[in-house]
Amino acid sequence: MGRRAAALHRRAPLIVRETRTENGTPVNVALDRLLRAYVDSLSFDRKVVLSRYRIIDVARKVVGVGSVGTACWMIMLHGASEDDPLFLQHAKSGDAAMIAGYCGKSDALDEAIGAFAIAYMGQTERDHAALIKAKRTGRVKATAG
Repeated sequence: MGRRAAALHRRAPLIVRETRTENGTPVNVALDRLLRAYVDSLSFDRKVVLSRYRIIDVARKVVGVGSVGTACWMIMLHGASEDDPLFLQHAKSGDAAMIAGYCGKSDALDEAIGAFAIAYMGQTERDHAALIKAKRTGRVKATAG
């Protein structure tokens, strides 16, 4: 990748509001169809809960689902009121046999996931402490609720 392309790539937006799909369908219509098809595939109890929500806003976000840089849809839904939000991010599940083969039979993956979880917890605690300090010093404004 050339210097100019690399610079443009670094400045590329991570969240983009799309209005239409490649074939011209409004994005909210296409995602509503997809969401309804997903709801239809759920067990009854989950279907009842999710069917109470309606799409309010959508955006395409560059995330690391499967591999870094994959574009995923983020959907904001509301239930009975604005006080009942639900955010969904469409993810891809893999082939169970392939995943089992990848994981193997040793404890290595379990230990790695545990170590990651502990490290993530530590980072979350440090981030929270930094937020509290920034609030206390007036660097950021935060309100409850």
